[in-house]
Amino acid sequence: MKPAERSQLHQDLSARREEIADDWYRAIAHTGFTSFGAPVVRLRLLDLTERAITFLCAERVDRAEARGVGKALVDLQFSHPKSLSNSQEVLACQFSAGLSANQAASLQPRLIIFLAELAGGFAGKAHEALLAQQEGVGRAFLDQHRHLTNELAVVRRRMTERQHNAQIHLVDLLHDDVLQQALGVILLAGNLRQGIDERQLLDAGNTAELTVTLDYLQEQLQVLVGQIRKLLYKMHPVGLVDLGLAAALRGVVDRLKNEAQSDAPEIALDLDEKTAKLPGALAFTLFQTAQEMLNNAWQRAKAKQIALSVEVRPNKVVLTVSDDGRGFHLPAQLSQLTRAGHYGLADMVERVDQIGGQIKLRSKPAEGTEVIVQVPLG
Repeated sequence: MKPAERSQLHQDLSARREEIADDWYRAIAHTGFTSFGAPVVRLRLLDLTERAITFLCAERVDRAEARGVGKALVDLQFSHPKSLSNSQEVLACQFSAGLSANQAASLQPRLIIFLAELAGGFAGKAHEALLAQQEGVGRAFLDQHRHLTNELAVVRRRMTERQHNAQIHLVDLLHDDVLQQALGVILLAGNLRQGIDERQLLDAGNTAELTVTLDYLQEQLQVLVGQIRKLLYKMHPVGLVDLGLAAALRGVVDRLKNEAQSDAPEIALDLDEKTAKLPGALAFTLFQTAQEMLNNAWQRAKAKQIALSVEVRPNKVVLTVSDDGRGFHLPAQLSQLTRAGHYGLADMVERVDQIGGQIKLRSKPAEGTEVIVQVPLG
């Protein structure tokens, strides 16, 4: 999000912070036996709500801050798993309520991270509390923690699938309505232009002026159609659903070679055909990641050799992209990619995180770059 958008989102959420905190209190009040009075708990939840809003609207992702909110919930003696699940449910609903479609779409990735880190902080703190009370209870909690983690992973994937389905719906709308209407206007302008040329319905002066206008209209509409088609491909590449990830990636490589022509790098492909059976949101994320790395290797790193592989294993899918390009200094933490100016890589890391995957980056100046993405299946 841009600074102005973050500022507006922070203002909109802050205006509802008391409402959010009150709903949060009602959701967890019956899930714990806290020794704190209701006024104290309400005041503390209001503070945690403000911390959550700050996290959601900040320029950088501060995972420790989100985990701190989860720990604070346990400190209020709401350490039952129901306290966590109710908190996640009410915060997911309340932070999205009343926002515009653009705000909700921009907020969703950060909200997923917040809920995940809140669960992590909650689980870690609750674990410490349980061990302090009775060491024998720790084993049962670990089982519950794993269960919660698995449930959270399922929720994150479902949210990503819903986002992907909404994107497909938007693509259909643009293609079937907006694009067709633009093409219809182009055809109409062409027919009018032809009619003027053939029949000379207007006097010479008006004809010339109208002809220039129609020509300009056609040119601008052609530009618009080109932009819409590029947007459609970016949002939902042709062939990804019908032919699968491997075929879509081959299409990317062919387009890259056509654009680069004599400057095209040599690209070695090793694509598992079982990728055709991958879920839509997972395939789309892997496609975006591979496309981003191919473009980086060619346009920014000026690589001469690129290797792209996708392997479907029994329990996970592995995407690997390596090149012999310029390379770069990796920051100590992936969360610092944005600060180092690697915005595309930062977005890629966040997209992979949304589907429960892990990403490894290896790069050094003059030694090329390697990216390995692993996403669990099932």
